[in-house]
Amino acid sequence: MKTFFFLTRGQREKILRFARDKLGLNKKVILLVAAVFTGIAVAAAALLLKLVIEVLAHLTFQNPHAGFWIFLFPAAGGLAAGLIQYHVQGKQKGTGGVEATIRMLRVDKAYSRRRDVISRFLSSAITLGTGGSAGKEAPVVHLGGGLGGFFGKLFHFPETFRRTLIGAGSAAGIATAFHAPIAGSFFALEILLADFTLDTFAMIVVAAVAATAFAQSFGEFAHPLYSPEYSFGGPGELLYFGLLGVLGGLVNVLFVRSLEVSGNLFSKTGLPLYARPALGGLLLGLTALIFPFVLGEGYAIINALLKGQIPETVHSTYMAAPLVLLTVLLLKIIATSLSLGSGGSGGTLIPALFLGAGTGALFSSLLNLAAPSVSVSAGTWALAGMASVIAGLTQAPLFTITLFFELSRNYESLLPVLIVVATSMLTSRHFLRGSLYSRTLKKQGIQLHQGMELSVMENFTVSEVMHRRINLIKASASFGDVIEGFLHSPFSNGFVISPQGGFIGTISLEKIREFIHSTELYHFVIAEEIAQDHEYYLFPEQSLAAALEIMDQVDSVFLPVLENAETMKPIAYVTRKEIVSVYNREVVKKGTQNVLIEQAGTERSNYLHLGNEFHIETITAPREWVGKTLREIDMRATYNLTVIGLRQQDQVSNIIPGPNYALQANDQLTIVGKPEDIENLSKKISEANNMFRRFFGTPWMDDEE
Repeated sequence: MKTFFFLTRGQREKILRFARDKLGLNKKVILLVAAVFTGIAVAAAALLLKLVIEVLAHLTFQNPHAGFWIFLFPAAGGLAAGLIQYHVQGKQKGTGGVEATIRMLRVDKAYSRRRDVISRFLSSAITLGTGGSAGKEAPVVHLGGGLGGFFGKLFHFPETFRRTLIGAGSAAGIATAFHAPIAGSFFALEILLADFTLDTFAMIVVAAVAATAFAQSFGEFAHPLYSPEYSFGGPGELLYFGLLGVLGGLVNVLFVRSLEVSGNLFSKTGLPLYARPALGGLLLGLTALIFPFVLGEGYAIINALLKGQIPETVHSTYMAAPLVLLTVLLLKIIATSLSLGSGGSGGTLIPALFLGAGTGALFSSLLNLAAPSVSVSAGTWALAGMASVIAGLTQAPLFTITLFFELSRNYESLLPVLIVVATSMLTSRHFLRGSLYSRTLKKQGIQLHQGMELSVMENFTVSEVMHRRINLIKASASFGDVIEGFLHSPFSNGFVISPQGGFIGTISLEKIREFIHSTELYHFVIAEEIAQDHEYYLFPEQSLAAALEIMDQVDSVFLPVLENAETMKPIAYVTRKEIVSVYNREVVKKGTQNVLIEQAGTERSNYLHLGNEFHIETITAPREWVGKTLREIDMRATYNLTVIGLRQQDQVSNIIPGPNYALQANDQLTIVGKPEDIENLSKKISEANNMFRRFFGTPWMDDEE
């Protein structure tokens, strides 16, 4: 990137240095300004995307002169979108915009190629503008994240700041789409970043507010959703909202399963990646010849349902209202599965809103037949139904609750929304064990676990954290001997083994505690008969991510570790506490490194105080260390210091180097230790540099890049 606004990289750095040194603006203030401009830029881009989609729609499937040939438009749009994505991504199958943004944050070090962002913008506009059944919120999220990453890279922000700007851009996209800055902020914090620190929250909120304010200046064009008249009779009706949450959760399960099945079926066709969206569009177009309402995002139907009406486009004189609404739901699921499962570009939030409004309307019509005395309006049921499906789809309660609070603009709506969100999430999680995003990313090897990125844990094995001191119990041991063993040992769990030493199962003191006083069992029950969980165990070479996943399956805080699959001999055990400690340690390491980077430009920016005993500081690798490995230098033994991170020349983010890493010229080492030890090392490096200057008359390294 040579220029931006006709400025070279050097000129941009001088401007930033002037703003920081002369005007007293630190990087966080500059980041705040960047967040404002990111929000405005994302809002403008989102409105442009909406305009392009509407123009294409009026020229294609909404054209009154299209007639019978309407079925060709989704196929042509699918082919065009497929060719664009294939040209940019090659043979790599694309993902949804939200998943791509998460990948940008978690895997790609907060970088995104501009052509990826532009291609998704174009392919989404074509897919949706020619009748594709999807939403524009996912491409807007990815577009916002891409713009945020672009600004972060442009101004040479460290990785943590770039991540914040990516989240800010994505939040601005959601805020623009729904006129909901709070929900947009929580979307970024809860789904994308899993980071609720004050600094991150402030930057993201500023971007979301800036985007919403900009979008609101365009009036109704920027806000397509109707705000329904809300009515709620009282606490007695919360039971019905709980039932609606269960129904919405089941609809979401059907929706997610349909998307996955559709994707698998299109993968088995053997067609090139660019041709699959064309086939999906053709099937969608043929469906639209009979049911034209399946085309497009479906805002007209959503708004009609929020008003308590059944739109004329789906009304039938031959079927009762519940049957009509059920048909609409099933057809929309099929239509969206054809559009997205085939590889078309678009999001799932708007289809989920459609399904939710339909679910609420269906529940309302059934309830009117079963309990006509319930006074809740049809629009209220539609709104709550939307919350139920969105909650199940995203597994993000804060985002869902704030979104529908901002849509309804009514504080009383929180009570029923809280109920439907809770029941829907529980129902969906029971069947799916995660959100649509986490399930999609898991197929790509990126595992998310309660805000933790399990791909980080793939780098560590069970053997690194397992405890080798274990309690072995013979299979023939009597129940009395088992109790006696627990009472005279520090263990609360034991592993039952066969005469050959193979693993039979686990005995937990907690689970047998209630039978301790049943002395009549002491001589009639043996250990083999009360051993449990014989099918759950680990091997030393398995990753900690796999261990955590198995622990979740059995709801256990520890698991036995077996020698290998042949002997099945218990040799150790591992606990959830140790796994979480490793994760936290890596997070602290990375966070500490980023703190040092973020302090660049301040006085003694390479220094961080950690209390009276330890300091953290960054140093440049001396000339005599270049080419040597960290094992050869042995900082701990030689200088009583520990290397916790390393930044290579021209790189923004730190890495955690292994002992066999060979140092290169201008490597920046992050070290921790006592102040006096750091001072001694600094003096030795300074003396070595001075000696070199005396011999050669010039320093061996440059201070400027």
